[in-house]
Amino acid sequence: MATRWTLALMGLAMLCAMQAPALADLDRDTVDRIKDATVYIDVTNRTEDGVEDGSTGSGFVYDPRGLVMTNQHVIDPRIEVSPNRYVEATEQEVVVTFHRATPLEMSYPATVERAHGAADLAVLKLPEGNYPSLELGDSTEVFETQTVYAAGHPLGLDEISIRTGTITSKRTFDDLPYLEHSVNVEHGNSGGPVFDSDGRVVGVVCFTLSAAEQNTNFAIPSQTLERFLQGTLPEPQLQGGSDRAFLQALLDGTELTFEEAEGGLYLVPFENDVNVGVSASEDWVLVQIYLGTIQGTPEEVAYIHEQLLRANFDYYIGKFGLDEDGDLWVEHHLSRTDVGPEELDECVRLLARLGIMWRDGTLLQ
Repeated sequence: MATRWTLALMGLAMLCAMQAPALADLDRDTVDRIKDATVYIDVTNRTEDGVEDGSTGSGFVYDPRGLVMTNQHVIDPRIEVSPNRYVEATEQEVVVTFHRATPLEMSYPATVERAHGAADLAVLKLPEGNYPSLELGDSTEVFETQTVYAAGHPLGLDEISIRTGTITSKRTFDDLPYLEHSVNVEHGNSGGPVFDSDGRVVGVVCFTLSAAEQNTNFAIPSQTLERFLQGTLPEPQLQGGSDRAFLQALLDGTELTFEEAEGGLYLVPFENDVNVGVSASEDWVLVQIYLGTIQGTPEEVAYIHEQLLRANFDYYIGKFGLDEDGDLWVEHHLSRTDVGPEELDECVRLLARLGIMWRDGTLLQ
């Protein structure tokens, strides 16, 4: 027999269930519209000397004439030739696929119509035709706890995924607004649509911040897309012109002796055959040194890894890593907008000291 306390608890549970907002299911027509207009993007970059690299992402048709929205980083025409050092591709091939790995699959070549690096947005142009498209919604009207969805190809998987979450915050980084959301997106979702229960696009999947096994996901709001398409979004200003001219002027202002190598890299030589590399990306000046192969017994290598991880958090260097040949590298990033000759000089000499200490065996003592 149920007691009055049991009945009270049951009543409370029913009341909570009645008051709790339920996640709205998408109707079949909306799901079909989303899947019809969401695309898989395959990018291949090549250089004159035969280096080839590729990437994949997602996107969606926003104009039935064949205009596709995606992230700029999905179609980035650069090739990473060493950790965080890039060269421009001389040839790029972009293929856009609808309904990948289904009986409805159709692929088309695409060209990059326009791009905005700071906003991480790009428009692709498909061959002339009439394509299924999605309507842009008003991101200024979305609110925290509102249910949203994301469509795309996570991890480069074939069939389209549609996942559910909520808006968790509205944030601003570098004077640009972003929608923080809880939809479980991954690499490969980049460029895909974030949309409401009516199938209107309120954002574009862009990046994720990770800490302590917790991911915080962000989307570029549709208000930024509108500004981008209208041409009212300020274009990013290059700092000091080309990478080569910028680095040359920066290094000329230091007390360092340097020489130009290939692929936009400058080398600064020091004693004990230590060389520090300096290069530039769109946002950063990259200072890097290769220390060499980690040698020793498994126990000794494990100890070295532990010490390097500790150093990685104690120093302001940036990060350590191993390249594909097992050689250890150390790198520091300097903001391209703020760096001056004095900061670059200090950073280069710090990495040189680390290289010298690595060579004489005193770095990890």
